[in-house]
Amino acid sequence: FQAEDGIRDSVASRGLGDVYKRQMEDDLKGLSENYKKERLQKDGRYAVDTSYPSYGPFMKLAESDNAREKLRFKYNNRASDKNITVLDDILRNRMKLVRLLKYTSYAEYRTEDRMAKNPKNVWNFENDLKNKLRSKALLDVQEMLKIKSIRTGKTAKVIHPWEAGYYQNQVKLKKYALDGEEVKQYFEFNNVTQGLFTIYQTLFNIRFEKVQNPSVWHEDVQMFSIYDKSTGDMIGDFYLDMFPRANKYSHAAAFSVVMGKQTTKGYQRPTTSLVCNFPKPTEYQPSLLTHDNVETYFHEFGHLVHGVLTKAPLVSYAGTSVARDFVEAPSQMLENWVWQKESLALFAKHYKTGDRIPDALVDKLIAAKNINSGTKGLQQVFYGILDFTLNDGYDPDGDKSSTDLVMQLQNEITLYPYQDGTHQQASFGHLNGYGAAYYGYKWSEVYAMDMFLSLIHISAPTRRYAISYA
Repeated sequence: FQAEDGIRDSVASRGLGDVYKRQMEDDLKGLSENYKKERLQKDGRYAVDTSYPSYGPFMKLAESDNAREKLRFKYNNRASDKNITVLDDILRNRMKLVRLLKYTSYAEYRTEDRMAKNPKNVWNFENDLKNKLRSKALLDVQEMLKIKSIRTGKTAKVIHPWEAGYYQNQVKLKKYALDGEEVKQYFEFNNVTQGLFTIYQTLFNIRFEKVQNPSVWHEDVQMFSIYDKSTGDMIGDFYLDMFPRANKYSHAAAFSVVMGKQTTKGYQRPTTSLVCNFPKPTEYQPSLLTHDNVETYFHEFGHLVHGVLTKAPLVSYAGTSVARDFVEAPSQMLENWVWQKESLALFAKHYKTGDRIPDALVDKLIAAKNINSGTKGLQQVFYGILDFTLNDGYDPDGDKSSTDLVMQLQNEITLYPYQDGTHQQASFGHLNGYGAAYYGYKWSEVYAMDMFLSLIHISAPTRRYAISYA
């Protein structure tokens, strides 16, 4: 960590003291040597930022509760000095809009032409899901509390939000002997990309071709064209912008650059940009992805092909321009291929030896798939209810601030108590584009599984999977 101001001044004048060095090492204990090397500064300090490749491993592996607490505090205060005001302005403008259109709330306006149809159905869905998830979430927390009690030598009664990732990983290690750092060795970025390409090209009967010397906005960005494998016709293009850099969008998403539509000159070929923040290759090791990263890659690439393979004649219906509470279903469906041994065999190989990922390790991954499914599910319900509350009756000029609402809902819904002084809503980008629609992530999961099962036929005697192209 960067030193506190007072310590930084004294360190600058006389170099790094032994006490400060020991404190830094204690803060980073549990992190890999490569992680530390990549963040070592010329003055001997370590710079751990809030990008996913820095933040995720730190919250999962750092042994220092104090260091994780500090980093989470910074992470959940990103842009809080500006964006809370921006959020309030967005909510005020939405209220003005719906008053003009004679709706009772922005949520009523937005759900009218979506699958949910009205706010009542969303509230029933979220509250029902919250109640059903709670028993599993309580079991999840009990698993973590057992490990925390042993680790601390005291009877633990609460898992704080800065402890959740760490103890979830400890459950994987102790109950399933599943080490995420071992798993990463089999998911080198380029290998994953080639495997993903093979699977998507097979599923959709298409072909990807890399564009040489494309006009791009950064040297890391690659460009590809998509062709119909049967006819050879060009369908569209896409960009891959996969690694973090300063001032770049910090989440993972697919953005339409050119929308498909019918014109007098023929069909306008669509173009989509896939933007992610996976670990960038360094001099110490290549880009190694966690299994969660791989799942994210398959998910976001699902949005990409949804956008590019469109044939809709109108922009307003093209690609991902579907009901917002359905738009996640195709991409969620396509995540399933990262859980199948047959598909993993196409690309999951050790980055040094080239050995295929062992079946035993995949079995552990699958066995541990539902670790903390209850707490994770409640977290999604919290996001959905927070978003919907802000757009269905909340007044930014009333007695309760958005931070008060975050604190209230987090304490009511999740089993991790609110961290004082944080403003998570300030960097919750979905509150803008997904306003009154975040519930759609959980809503669309059922449709995603229905679509997956319609593609996959499971033969009981062989337990093998065959893709149906019907």
